[in-house]
Amino acid sequence: MKFYVVAASIAILFFSSCSKNNVSPPKKDPTTTTDTTKVTIKGVDYPVVTIGKQRWTAINYNGPGGYDLTPAGSAADWGRLYSRSAAMAVNLPDGWRLPTNQDYISMYTYVIKNSGYYDTTYKIYAMLLAAPTGWLYFKGNGKFNAYPYGDVQILTGHIYLPEYMGYIAQYWTSSTYSIGGITYYNAFEITTVENPQPSLPDQVTIENRLPVDTIFHLPVRFVKDVN
Repeated sequence: MKFYVVAASIAILFFSSCSKNNVSPPKKDPTTTTDTTKVTIKGVDYPVVTIGKQRWTAINYNGPGGYDLTPAGSAADWGRLYSRSAAMAVNLPDGWRLPTNQDYISMYTYVIKNSGYYDTTYKIYAMLLAAPTGWLYFKGNGKFNAYPYGDVQILTGHIYLPEYMGYIAQYWTSSTYSIGGITYYNAFEITTVENPQPSLPDQVTIENRLPVDTIFHLPVRFVKDVN
């Protein structure tokens, strides 16, 4: 079952000026950058794209931990796959966060409205968000640059290779959905499984994942509001 969750998320940055005295200003945090084309996370630079009033990392996170199941011959932009708790625990520069459902909804709604393919059922051409490589039925041209990693399930220590690789891109969100006394983790999903022809609209949704942190491992992106 698919749910859309709308939540407002506002990041407020506070700045303080240095007093006019001989006291030296504090050293800049080496993990923080004012460069709008990249962000440094755990010593690694990630390219950044601006979509509407948000800045997004343009490739998948590739930090410590996780599982590297990148297809042979593919670029490191595919990143690694992480449990949700690992994604939530990444130490980020000021203002950056693991996206909420609303962050993803705002991003792809902006893409839809500025593409000429707006559809109130939240269906768009997947290529508007997709990376130029990896997809089985088309070459994407979207700034979000989504890679079709599919999803990976790890049960009792056994790694099940990515399911639907080439058809589906999924990313963790920080949002949850509760129903029937169970709280589900949410994931943003771009799928071409139902409509594999590139001429047909493909679904972009928020999916629910069972709250068993050791099973599902997905790629990760980060976002920051534009001031």
